[in-house]
Amino acid sequence: MIEEPTEINSAATVTSPAPPCCALYTWDMSGLNIAVPKKRGSGYLARPYGHHSIWGMNQIAFEESVDMCGLDGYLNLEYRYVEIDARSTIIDRVMPRIAEHYGFVDWREDYHGFWEVVQGSRHNNNLFTRKPTPCEGLTTEEIVRICEPNV
Repeated sequence: MIEEPTEINSAATVTSPAPPCCALYTWDMSGLNIAVPKKRGSGYLARPYGHHSIWGMNQIAFEESVDMCGLDGYLNLEYRYVEIDARSTIIDRVMPRIAEHYGFVDWREDYHGFWEVVQGSRHNNNLFTRKPTPCEGLTTEEIVRICEPNV
């Protein structure tokens, strides 16, 4: 729900910030994976949970008896394989607490959308983007000519 601009005077207007977008999640053999939306701006967090201890998140990991990681463009709760029937119970129990911590209000399961978000996060983050080498795309003869000009 985005509010319309409110006119203060004829020279300036103020708009309310858009609410955080929907979190996306999917299941794989490692467990539950969540793309966490940013609180400010648009898009998703590149590293939602890292090397530092965060009380609320640590409490969730402890109570769920899972390892939690978030350095690869998404939050991963390592439940390992979970039967399909048990997944909705876990979502009902865990997602409201994660949403409260990160400030998003809605979530949905979206396998393809989730991986597109993660790939986009990796592509736009210099830590995950492979930079081309100076000689990439050149033939062997061109490389020899550039690197050994007196040959």
